Amino acid sequence: MMSSVCMADITEIKSMNNPPEAVKTTIYALAVLLGGGVVPQDWATARKQTVTEKDLMHRIQSFDKNNISDNTIRALQSYTCKDDFKPDIVKQKSKAASAIC
Repeated sequence: MMSSVCMADITEIKSMNNPPEAVKTTIYALAVLLGGGVVPQDWATARKQTVTEKDLMHRIQSFDKNNISDNTIRALQSYTCKDDFKPDIVKQKSKAASAIC
């Protein structure tokens, strides 16, 4: 689904100062994924590490999903196991975030 992410999605998420939990969970997971397993401490950090990055679209499109480290997978599990980390649930809160989920 990450291939369906567009700049409008990024702009929408970037504008959120206090997003719903499902959106936060999605962006935290993206930050962990792109940051090699480094867990962001708060929403501002997660947002800075993801949607405010100038090359985010390139990073998403060129991401090698077949070579994710064990450390990153372990770090992601704390997000992917949450009930609200499902595209249908995230879409109810933000269509843009659901494209990332």
